[in-house]
Amino acid sequence: NPVRFCVVLIYLSDEEDYNDDGAELLVGVGNENELVKPLFGTYVILDFQKNGVLHAVEPVKNDFQRWTYINFIEIADNSYNKYKIL
Repeated sequence: NPVRFCVVLIYLSDEEDYNDDGAELLVGVGNENELVKPLFGTYVILDFQKNGVLHAVEPVKNDFQRWTYINFIEIADNSYNKYKIL
């Protein structure tokens, strides 16, 4: 989506409930991948304007319930070409 600047993810699942039950975020960083566990207080900001971040979510295992706040930051008037992102 060309009007999206970034996405903000804040994980809210309690570490005691996790037990290696999947739902990790896999983020492509250069030639490597970073695995982010969905544990309370962990946050991720993916920059879509400059970096076109490759990402995926690993399958949930053992009925783990992943609680996540997610918000996409967008340009409301669809005029993203007028702005220079630094």
